Amino acid sequence: MGFSEDIEKFAKKCGSNADKVVRKTIIDISASLVKRSPVGDPSTWLSLGVSSRFMNKAGTKRLKRAKLEYARKPPEGYVGGHFRGNWQLGKDSMPMGEVSGEDKNGGKTINKIISQIPDQAATVGVYYIANNLPYGPALEEGHSKQAPLGIVGLTKLEFQGIIKEAVEKLK
Repeated sequence: MGFSEDIEKFAKKCGSNADKVVRKTIIDISASLVKRSPVGDPSTWLSLGVSSRFMNKAGTKRLKRAKLEYARKPPEGYVGGHFRGNWQLGKDSMPMGEVSGEDKNGGKTINKIISQIPDQAATVGVYYIANNLPYGPALEEGHSKQAPLGIVGLTKLEFQGIIKEAVEKLK
């Protein structure tokens, strides 16, 4: 085998490995985002008008512990998992809009993202993983007992480890 053939073989191997690393990275980041996404549990919701009471109803005695007045009822027909099912993959452009339906366990959403990753994953300029629901920022700020530390920020902290694991898997 000549030098030019060796270079061509090396370039193909590098390209293939780059595709594998990019693909595994996208899959792992997507899975992290989807799995960290809370699924609505109406039993934990507080009404927007609820406040904790520190006094008895007559207002004559201070209570040692605050009491919750009532829990918020979910809308009729509510099914959790809409946020989890709204993670979308964009290639060279940000995904827009909302996905209809729910995905309580996240498998359908992860599989959809995996199916959208091209075989030559490293040739795409930029990948976006987005969730366009309007309450996403509130969830990221810890407004869910299921994700008190957020979703995206924690996944961002794992990013270098995810890439390192993808590269080591090739060895």
